[in-house]
Amino acid sequence: MRLIYHPLSPYSRKVYVLAIELGLAHLITLDKVVVAPVPYPGWSDNNLYLSDAGNPLAKIPTLVVEDIEGGPLAIFDSKVICEYLIARAGTEVVEEIKSDRVRWQEKSIHAACDGMVDAEILCVYEERIRAEKGLLYQPWIDGQREKVTRGFDFLERMAKSGAIRTREAQQTISLAEVSAAVALRFFDTRKVEWRQVLCKHHWQQKIGNELQNRRYSQ
Repeated sequence: MRLIYHPLSPYSRKVYVLAIELGLAHLITLDKVVVAPVPYPGWSDNNLYLSDAGNPLAKIPTLVVEDIEGGPLAIFDSKVICEYLIARAGTEVVEEIKSDRVRWQEKSIHAACDGMVDAEILCVYEERIRAEKGLLYQPWIDGQREKVTRGFDFLERMAKSGAIRTREAQQTISLAEVSAAVALRFFDTRKVEWRQVLCKHHWQQKIGNELQNRRYSQ
């Protein structure tokens, strides 16, 4: 399998961390690219490469699976890649035996984490690309940042409820927990002081240690 990615992409990181957790990382070759939704020097250099690889949206991550019936297959976006990896590892049975509440709650946590990252990335484009053209719209940025803040409040509640857990020895980590940890690592790179400003002590205890102890630096 070939993972077309960028190391600063939280979506790419999520996929690779899950592969580590599932014991599949050794089957993956990393293929680093830079892409952007609009032509921008240094950011969009490999858009056509992604399209040629089988992703018409030219977005990362894209997983190219060679050992599949019918020839190489490009799988995208990150949620679909995660589903494929879980199925390939044979752990979908574990997902199926979870209660309906747990299964759908975990999917919602995953969606919330991706949505928080989506909102912050939109701010990056607004503050960098559109600002350079004099098109920055501050109310848009404020609205996206409000989503992020509400997302942290949601994750705080999920941690308090036990839906996001501290790591115990030999305990498997859910895709929701991978998503939360990777999202928080992304907000660290964005210099968002979530530990002190956005999150209460309980959340810091739950997930802050996870970032220190697990292999989220890939």
